[in-house]
Amino acid sequence: MENRVCQINAETISNANLRALYSTKYPVLMVIPKGSKIFVEFDKRYESDLPKPGSVWYRATYNGKIGYLCDITFKKLILDVEPERQTPKNQQLEETIELPEVAVSGYSSCSERVSSDDVRFVITTPDNANMRSAASVNSSTETTVPRGTILPFDKASKIDLGPKEKFPRWYKFNYNQKSGYLCDVTFVADLSPVCTGFVNPKGVCAQLIAAFNADADARRIFNEVHYYPKDAHITIGFGHFAGGTQDEFIRSMMSNAHMKKVLMGEFEKQFLQNKGFIDQARAEGFDLKLSSSNEVAGLENFLNVLKLEKEFVQASKAGKFPGGAKKTGYWLNDILVEVLLNKDICAWQVKFWLEHTLKDAKDFAVELGCGDHYGLVASLASLRSSGLMDRKDIKKLVWRNDVKPTSSSEKDAAAMRVWAYYNVAKKADKTRGRQKAIFSLWFAKSWTAVKHETCPTSIDDFKYNGTAMATASNGVAFELTTDDPYLKIISSFGSR
Repeated sequence: MENRVCQINAETISNANLRALYSTKYPVLMVIPKGSKIFVEFDKRYESDLPKPGSVWYRATYNGKIGYLCDITFKKLILDVEPERQTPKNQQLEETIELPEVAVSGYSSCSERVSSDDVRFVITTPDNANMRSAASVNSSTETTVPRGTILPFDKASKIDLGPKEKFPRWYKFNYNQKSGYLCDVTFVADLSPVCTGFVNPKGVCAQLIAAFNADADARRIFNEVHYYPKDAHITIGFGHFAGGTQDEFIRSMMSNAHMKKVLMGEFEKQFLQNKGFIDQARAEGFDLKLSSSNEVAGLENFLNVLKLEKEFVQASKAGKFPGGAKKTGYWLNDILVEVLLNKDICAWQVKFWLEHTLKDAKDFAVELGCGDHYGLVASLASLRSSGLMDRKDIKKLVWRNDVKPTSSSEKDAAAMRVWAYYNVAKKADKTRGRQKAIFSLWFAKSWTAVKHETCPTSIDDFKYNGTAMATASNGVAFELTTDDPYLKIISSFGSR
């Protein structure tokens, strides 16, 4: 496997502060004069996908001193030169670096962040959404956009015509080399994962991920931490990983050499930035302490024994954690909402969701005789992600006298029962955004709501028009394509 991290020759374009860690909050080790030649450690995975200037920090070497520089302080001179040819003798970057005031344990190899809540993509829901030449239904149609199309989205392109409750919002998009406007009733917003390049935005898996992030009610963003006493489980991250799987999510990273470094590096950074968190963790029985060299001792054991659900339940009972997805003052929550935005950890969230939540749904759909049915698998994944997939109850609901569905219409009816079952299992008073998006993508062409539109609870609330719902031609719904970026990213984790 190609080594993705290389060193480059660079030159400072201003007097640059070499800092102890990757933030202006950390001490300045020295000021590097303008025009100085430096060596910068650069991760090639993100060369063509960097955030805005000023938001990325790189590990750099100057006159034997090692620290961090912001990207706006230097320019690249030569790319892809092997470190051993570029670094003078005795100036090789070490895996463990000792710096004044703050020690870096060498855990983290990727500090790039993913935005927590930027809306960057939308997914269209009608059969053919009319892209207009202007922000009005009276304007001409430039082109039509098929159902399930994922489009790049720019919040700055919004045109306000008045109060939202009276007027629709219009946004400008580009599709098939044409530019035009879509009304916000023709799409649902996706809050993160598809836009970060982890899955192919033209693939059917991307459609499902976009559906899971549909509208603000779903809030399936990468760094959500959600626990309320009325819910059965704490859920974290874009996949929510309900039913205790969030602990398995942490363990899976600790069992991978590369992800272990990233996770420990992110936790250590948070503990060093907020040293009061160490005292709070110790008060809850964790053997953590700040060493004489300013490192967090006991961190690996802490992550190996950490049980997130247990900790959040106890914190909630003690009044330390009020629930929600923002910083609350509770140490473990406030650490997680930062740690979960590391770009490698975001990619791992996608990996974990696909290999656990979605796989469980697909396996159960095969058992039900409907492994090729997109609507049924999507509905099962929705239940699994919320910790509501009661297999025994669903079998009774779908099989009806233990006879597996065989015809298209029977499978479609089974899918509708599973979709509606979510509202019953959740005891919901309204249909949540994720369920609406799943319905729009895989049910709406075949089913029409006839009653209980606020929160349908049974197949009797819908009328079937005889149009068969979508099934996979290869017999397995939601398979990744061979060119999917996810496969390349995750394979690289296994080799490091």
